[in-house]
Amino acid sequence: MTKTRIHALGILLFSFFAASAHACDSPQAVEALRAIETTKLLQHPLAFGHGWQDDEIRLSVTQGRQNTDGYCTAMMKLEIPQRDLDTVNAHLDQNPAKRILLGAQGYSVPSVPVFEVPFNFTLENGKVMPKNDENRPLDDMHHSLEFMYQLLTQLGAEISAPGNNQQLWSAAERESEHTACQASLTASDTTTACSCRTQALEASYNVRQMALIGHLLSHPYSTTSKAITTFNALSNDINKRCGLQKR
Repeated sequence: MTKTRIHALGILLFSFFAASAHACDSPQAVEALRAIETTKLLQHPLAFGHGWQDDEIRLSVTQGRQNTDGYCTAMMKLEIPQRDLDTVNAHLDQNPAKRILLGAQGYSVPSVPVFEVPFNFTLENGKVMPKNDENRPLDDMHHSLEFMYQLLTQLGAEISAPGNNQQLWSAAERESEHTACQASLTASDTTTACSCRTQALEASYNVRQMALIGHLLSHPYSTTSKAITTFNALSNDINKRCGLQKR
């Protein structure tokens, strides 16, 4: 091979690796990583989504770098409220057996409200492709979040006593609950009876608590939680008082 061809090949290889390195840390890659991780984070129980909506949970992503395995690696930083950690720990302190059981199952509560974990990826035809099958720190973060926010969803849906809600619903929220009532329950005068039920629920639950209840009702693991047993008992009592029964 001539020196000229060797030189040309060297330039080509340098250009390829330079382009690959640049692609790892491109703004487009950073935004794609943030979108991918945001989608996964918002699959956690609904209390997480409420914290995200309130901008109390924040995700930041550093520019990626090419690592020795040929992948790109970026660092992700997730900040959660200290209040959430305190609530979970207070509950587990009151229920030490639960802490032991969860620890045996591999769950843990972080010591600080900040996760900093790597995120591995490749670029295929310009598209970011996650490569995290063996990324233990990322897996551990998601396991911790799943446990924490499952518990916070259950605790957030609990009420101290019926009739204590001070946060009024909007007209749209009342209409949504009224429509759901008419779809699943019946009475001699369903419209009036469902208005009765909607008013009774509003007296006890705020809108976010109702959303948490809806989330818990869709997951079998929550059927024996205090939040659901309380809601079911109150719901049945309201139905009797309002003259409603299942269709």
